[in-house]
Amino acid sequence: MGLPPPVAGAVRRITVLGTGYLGTVHAAWLAETGFDVLGMDTDPARVDALSRGVLPFYEPGLEPLLRSGLRSGRLSFTTSYAEVAAFGDLHFICVGTPQRAASYRADLSQLHSCLRALGTLLDRPCLVVGKSTVPVGTAEALAERLSVISRRPRLRARMEPGIPAGGARRLRHDAAGPDRRRGDLVAR
Repeated sequence: MGLPPPVAGAVRRITVLGTGYLGTVHAAWLAETGFDVLGMDTDPARVDALSRGVLPFYEPGLEPLLRSGLRSGRLSFTTSYAEVAAFGDLHFICVGTPQRAASYRADLSQLHSCLRALGTLLDRPCLVVGKSTVPVGTAEALAERLSVISRRPRLRARMEPGIPAGGARRLRHDAAGPDRRRGDLVAR
């Protein structure tokens, strides 16, 4: 992809892992606000569609936002965890955490898989923020796991819950754009 290296001391390069509803809205909005954003998904067809400015779901006003980010060069998509690890200073994990069948528990397998794949490739200080809906205590457990699986023992990668660094946790369907712009839902 030929992206320039990150700027020391400045968080300008953000990745969004998982390009479902939450991840796509988040990535497009971050690009619109001026950040360089790399969205990542394991589904090549989804990445191809998003790279062409085609949404896999309907959300009013999102398609023009997506296309604007692509045109500006501030938004791009990949299937490569290696590219994500090399690109980002801040990584938002937005993968699915559906309810387990015949249970009230969340299925965290996508979250664990994503963190394992990303964590083994991180080789410089960064922040990992969980935006996926998870049970209380999950961020702390994943932060511990991240510090163990990272390649460098003194790596300062941290896993934080999404509210402080990520803004709104819940986006209303058909209102995600306005929800992201409301001042009371945006961390500054």
